[in-house]
Amino acid sequence: MTSTRSYTPTWTSTYTHTKTFTPTQTLTSTFSPTITHTPTITLTPTITYTPTITFTPTQTPVYADIFYVDHNYFNPAQGPVSIKINSTMFPGNYSLIIYNSAGEKVRTLVSPRYQNGPVFEWYTWDGKNDFNEMCASGVYMIYANESFEYKFRRVLLVK
Repeated sequence: MTSTRSYTPTWTSTYTHTKTFTPTQTLTSTFSPTITHTPTITLTPTITYTPTITFTPTQTPVYADIFYVDHNYFNPAQGPVSIKINSTMFPGNYSLIIYNSAGEKVRTLVSPRYQNGPVFEWYTWDGKNDFNEMCASGVYMIYANESFEYKFRRVLLVK
């Protein structure tokens, strides 16, 4: 007896994992100041390199802190007392107020205001209060309230 076998081909699906590497570069630019050599060509066959250095001037703020009263005592009949203020301390509130020896406010020369830049101003006090009445003889304190500090000067008003 003869037997015949028949074979039927069977296909099997097999997953094959393949890794693919893709190189990428990230470029980062960096600024580094250097001395630049500028070529100078002359009529002779010599090339000369001349170093070129460029200076950039930068302003440096100058600290100014002046609170000056021109008289320790004054007579209003002879003229007012002058007050000079120069301050670079900012930002912040700024005011200039005169008080008597009892601590009462007599005159406001500068109402409280916001200072967003340097102050360089001259003020005068003629010996009068906020109601334009002549003040009595005595000691008066001139207070300057600046951004970061209080300053005061004493003035003797003599009639």
